[in-house]
Amino acid sequence: MPPVKELCHPKILFMWRSGNPSQQELVRCLYTFMLHGKNITDTAKALFIHRNTLTYRLERLSELFETDFNQINSDTLFYLLVSCMLLVDSKPLKSDEAAIPET
Repeated sequence: MPPVKELCHPKILFMWRSGNPSQQELVRCLYTFMLHGKNITDTAKALFIHRNTLTYRLERLSELFETDFNQINSDTLFYLLVSCMLLVDSKPLKSDEAAIPET
């Protein structure tokens, strides 16, 4: 089986491993958005943030990924969802730990 890092979308992996809490929060937002069927209202409620905050974060993600998350195909959506799931649902990290062990 390949290492987990080879299964993850490179931009999501980079954002998560950066150790930057704001970058990791963007990954969590994207993950939650996809888990809630790309529904802004449900996602904002799940994250306990205002809809406008979520919209801003999704716009930032769209710029970083150069894509519109409401228009992506199912294969790309699945790839992004699995990438987020592998990282977000993993053991919580201390700021000085790497998200994925080096192989």
